[in-house]
Amino acid sequence: MVDDITRTKVYKEQMAYNEIRDDLCKTEHAGKAVLFEGGKVVDFFETEWQAYEAGLDRFGPDGGFVIDLVAPQRVIFIPSFWVIDPDVEKATYEVTTNTI
Repeated sequence: MVDDITRTKVYKEQMAYNEIRDDLCKTEHAGKAVLFEGGKVVDFFETEWQAYEAGLDRFGPDGGFVIDLVAPQRVIFIPSFWVIDPDVEKATYEVTTNTI
């Protein structure tokens, strides 16, 4: 289970990464997976899984690192009735996110 210290560190790392995401999207690293820790980019990888494994190897399971796909952030709006009644029949949408 993730403790509050790790959760807070991941949140701060994610906020720091969000500040540079758009700039990274304009580089040759666009479309790559990034490992981010300590307020900076550690390395880039071909897949998010490779970045995750490298993060575990380097920082451990409680390291508080962030991995992401170097791509513009997308905001996805979800109608409230999906949350209120998950059994409501709904259209199928293809959704991609920047997480594993």
